Amino acid sequence: MLFSCTKDDLQDNTTNPIVNQLKNDLKLEQFTNKNIADNLVVNWETFSKIEKDGFEIYEIEVSEKKPTQIESNLFQNQLKYELIAIKKGTEIHSYLVEAYTSLNHTLFSNSIENLSNFIGTLNVFQLNGTSLGQLVIFNGHSKNTTEKNIIEPLNDIINLHNFNQSATNKAPECIETYIVYTYALENTNHYSSVTVGNYTKLTYRNTTQETIITTSFMNTPYPCGTNGDSNYILYRTTISRDVVDVVIDPCEKLKAQYNNPIYKAKIDVLKTQTGQTKENGYAQTKDGSFTTLTANGSDAVTLPRDINRIGYMHTHLDSYQKTNAEGELIDVFPIKIFSPEDVKQFLILIINAQNYGNPISDTYGVLVSSAGTYQLGFTGNAADINVKANTINWGESLDKIYITTILENGLEKGLLKFLIDKIGIDGIELYKIEDTGNKKITLDINGKKITINCN
Repeated sequence: MLFSCTKDDLQDNTTNPIVNQLKNDLKLEQFTNKNIADNLVVNWETFSKIEKDGFEIYEIEVSEKKPTQIESNLFQNQLKYELIAIKKGTEIHSYLVEAYTSLNHTLFSNSIENLSNFIGTLNVFQLNGTSLGQLVIFNGHSKNTTEKNIIEPLNDIINLHNFNQSATNKAPECIETYIVYTYALENTNHYSSVTVGNYTKLTYRNTTQETIITTSFMNTPYPCGTNGDSNYILYRTTISRDVVDVVIDPCEKLKAQYNNPIYKAKIDVLKTQTGQTKENGYAQTKDGSFTTLTANGSDAVTLPRDINRIGYMHTHLDSYQKTNAEGELIDVFPIKIFSPEDVKQFLILIINAQNYGNPISDTYGVLVSSAGTYQLGFTGNAADINVKANTINWGESLDKIYITTILENGLEKGLLKFLIDKIGIDGIELYKIEDTGNKKITLDINGKKITINCN
């Protein structure tokens, strides 16, 4: 039998209807094999097309993001994958092929017309993940071991390309079946997504691991007469995937707070008290109730420990005069934004929320001054606080660095820069609360202050 054969490699798929159909039909996420579902990448940009005796054969190479490892005394330790479509007239058959190569033989070449030196097994799947069976290849000759008609077109096409091989190279009659154990270690990286207006930030939270063990049967053309139970394949792969499983909308949280008439009333009271000579404040517990905070001298309030406490609000005062220890009247210039001690108390609330099962997204700190009303929120990983907060040298030396940073950069930028440079805990968010709308204040990658409006 004679054929005319032409081949066009690395063609542009943007207008090819067969390749576009493959792209639409392939559903990797539906495969139960985790390596196929999560570890394969299809090179849709190029494809190979073979025309032979009225058939059009399309082949698209598929690669692994992270190569698997096979431990076997039957097969090589490398897997190969390929998408194949066979068209004749209006009839189209499409497959995903997983190729196992026998030891000491040429790897699957990603071309069914170049299998003269290939010995191994092709696992054949529909594009929706359904297993169709296996073809055993022996020096280019294919045998359908499952005898399912649905893979006969692929079986015939492989044999069609090897019509001139000698009869001694045909696939052997002796086909052994072996057990395949697949160990897939799945690493799932968990992230939270924070969206404010047109600003979105992903924050890593933690990684979980799961070992998924599956068994299947593999047919191989040789060696015949051996014990299949002792010749199983140990097939390992590690899959990594990213999951956004916490979606945080601080703007909605702020809106809900300020729509609470009790909460709003407390803020309004504090706005009238910034001209006094002692700080005022309130603490809120998770049942929604508020308690009045006790002034600790003229420039501090005491925040009692309570496992049910979720937030606090307090004032920073306008400039005033006080008498010092020597009896002299001195001017006091409070800084009208969060202090290091305010940040410390906020972090303590976050740790309490984590330890006692309170929602971290409900935890807050509020500062009311004549320069504005500011609120702290947390969208990071609470575990980072335990690691980093204890390494911070809280106290007078840190306060001096804070004051210098504020004086050099201004209130908002200075605080943000201080949080980054000296606190170093990712996820502390600063918001400014205004009657015209709430705003997130942050620094871009160049250290420039940017303001993002809540929608």
